[in-house]
Amino acid sequence: MSDMLNHYCCGRDALKAMPEDSAIKKIILENYDAYRLGTQGPDFFYYHHPMPWNPLRPLHRYGNKIHKTKIDAFFYFGFQYALNAPKDKNIILSYLAGFSCHHSLDVASHPYIFYLTGHCDAKAPGSRVFSYYHKYFEVLLDVAYYQYEYQKLACFFPLDKLFTPRKKTVDALEAFYSFIMACVYNEPLQRGCVADTLQDTAELARFFGDPRTRKKRVVRAIEKLIDEEKVVSRVFYPLFTDELTVLNLANHPWKHPCTGEVHSESYPQLFKQAVAETTRKLTAIDSFMDLPKGPTPEIIGDMYHNLCYDTGLPANAGLDMQYFDIIFDHYPQL
Repeated sequence: MSDMLNHYCCGRDALKAMPEDSAIKKIILENYDAYRLGTQGPDFFYYHHPMPWNPLRPLHRYGNKIHKTKIDAFFYFGFQYALNAPKDKNIILSYLAGFSCHHSLDVASHPYIFYLTGHCDAKAPGSRVFSYYHKYFEVLLDVAYYQYEYQKLACFFPLDKLFTPRKKTVDALEAFYSFIMACVYNEPLQRGCVADTLQDTAELARFFGDPRTRKKRVVRAIEKLIDEEKVVSRVFYPLFTDELTVLNLANHPWKHPCTGEVHSESYPQLFKQAVAETTRKLTAIDSFMDLPKGPTPEIIGDMYHNLCYDTGLPANAGLDMQYFDIIFDHYPQL
């Protein structure tokens, strides 16, 4: 994925591209907190109870399941739920519209990110560092693209606001996730876990800005002592980074981590592909909202193609990641 800020910006840019008479655009503008949160997809589950001494089992597995499996089913049953829930219909529609943006940007940019940061395999000793690299590179993408495209500094963006929706939105999402996790993934949902997870994420996000790199310097000293490079320092947003290198503005070749297919797109090109793809999905939502029975599985298939968030390939493709060229090996100063 890209990180928090780029996902939000992708959703914002796609919404701007929609015509003024779009029905889903009107719904989103009236429920913007739900759309804004939706652009973060299932990522907030990864911040649930991050401290190891908390006795409750964190919900990271929810994020993994949604990213990797049953992509079309999630959206099919999600939209069916929304269209048959009169009280929360527009909140959930707005949320799923934002979620569609998350899918688009992950599908477009994840192969690039995994190729440059590696893949953590629980069965491979020592591969955990690649998950740290992954998160850190996503943060650098936020910093680099926000300055390159919008001439703004990401470290001053209030990331916690992305995870503080209205109470009625949180209540609607509690019911939605209780349904969707049971219906699609056969997973029971703890009562109040959405509110709990959003609170955890917002509290952590308040500390991510690090314009003077003070936090990073302190934390990295500790990381060296415990031999866990970037285990915590990966989350901090610096003031600047190397835009040319991080965004691949020179269009150097890179490979799809599963297929080895050679690409040369820069990150801004991938981002704009995702904006266009999100706009296509929002237009499709416009077209099926008034259908008597909502979208068919075929309509959803044409929208999302069951593409895995991690690889951009069909979720049942069965291909492992094997092609990597770690960017931090070449540019340790990043």
